[in-house]
Amino acid sequence: MEKQYDVCLSFAGEQRDYVKKVYDELIKNNIRVFYDQDKDIETYLWGKNLYEALKEIYKTKALYCIMFVSKEYAQKTWTQHEKRSAFSRAYTESEEYILPVRFDNTEIPGLDDATCYLDANVKSPYDIAESTIRKLGYERNNKSYTLEEAISDLAERLKSKVNFAQSEMVIIKTDTGIKIFKNCNDADQEAYGAFIYCTGLVPEPEYDVININVFHTNLTKVKCQDILDEINEVLCNEQQNILP
Repeated sequence: MEKQYDVCLSFAGEQRDYVKKVYDELIKNNIRVFYDQDKDIETYLWGKNLYEALKEIYKTKALYCIMFVSKEYAQKTWTQHEKRSAFSRAYTESEEYILPVRFDNTEIPGLDDATCYLDANVKSPYDIAESTIRKLGYERNNKSYTLEEAISDLAERLKSKVNFAQSEMVIIKTDTGIKIFKNCNDADQEAYGAFIYCTGLVPEPEYDVININVFHTNLTKVKCQDILDEINEVLCNEQQNILP
């Protein structure tokens, strides 16, 4: 049967800032999301019995439930209600329904320890949204870009990853491309960086990367996702104190 939502989001209020960024990225890509503060959903829930309405949504209305696990999640009354409703659906299906994203190692009764999860401590909200889109079998919404939009979009995504990783890496957008430096000192000297240029816009932006001691190699005629995957690896190595 056709579901009303592609995904429903179950989380504690303490993680709202993170989850809201996931929601924003999903909505930008036309994913149908149940998120409690969406204005249309607030209107839909207005006047309803919340206990029954949420039970129906988390049990029957979505293709997947993304469960953001934390110690706060395990303690809240409403998240426990959402969890019970989601599990009652998961127990009756042979395919996965609950997609866990963990903020910590809190044990959630009913959630098998062997269940594969994504780690919110190393994955940015953008990464979670990207994985969700792939899980659904959808493609990112590739709108028609101008050169300025293509460069700005990639720069913002790179900055989001760098900021989330609390890296010293510096991202600088210019009129013609993006400069990446390992730290402020390199940025001041414009040395040992990576330089990204947009080389085409159809059907989606393509980029050339001239690498000087940031990425692992020069990249030619690559998509946005290729560059994001590359910086993910660099940041991961950085966190492990391994030079890329």
